[in-house]
Amino acid sequence: MKLPSELQQLLLIIQDYKPYLVGGCVRDHLLGKEPHDFDIVVDKVHHSMLVEIIDAGWSTKLSLNGSTEIWNISKKFPIYDFTFYKDEPVYFVKGEQSYVVEILGFRGKDIKEDAAHRDLTINSLYYDPCKKELIDPTGKGINDINEKLVRFNSKEVVDQDLLRIARAYRFAKQLGFTIEDRSLRLCRSEFDRMIKLVNSTRIMKEFEKACL
Repeated sequence: MKLPSELQQLLLIIQDYKPYLVGGCVRDHLLGKEPHDFDIVVDKVHHSMLVEIIDAGWSTKLSLNGSTEIWNISKKFPIYDFTFYKDEPVYFVKGEQSYVVEILGFRGKDIKEDAAHRDLTINSLYYDPCKKELIDPTGKGINDINEKLVRFNSKEVVDQDLLRIARAYRFAKQLGFTIEDRSLRLCRSEFDRMIKLVNSTRIMKEFEKACL
């Protein structure tokens, strides 16, 4: 998996915290798309790690998801292009790119337990940057990408957040995938409950994303 140099630097800084890339960036890589947002999970989010990140020039912002600390970090760096002068390339700064990275701790003791909390099998793929190894804890993620299927990890992940029903439809539309049969039945059976219980703005945002 080819990673931007700035992200490689970040992963080296936090390598003692057992970082894994996870979710959309891994999925998009397998689909041949260039990711611009990266999710990283570590064995624990510790403030000593965040001090090292800040010292390296990254900006950080803490958000809370229940009792879970999530650190959103970003760093801008120049994009270079080149032109030829006397048959030699001359490099210049074309613009500026900002990668956004989210770091959070494992939900559970390891990536297998962490994957069980994620919504879809195609979003539950991990990449170990140290070993340069792709990991599929559910055993279905890679196959579902190849078969172009959207599949929930379990009914429990839908019960935890009913908005995941709208997300399933969004991913199917955006990726040109088909919702797997059992997952589709779950979407249909729980759709009314989602409409009643989930904030309408959250639902609207998911369907707006599907239309982009």
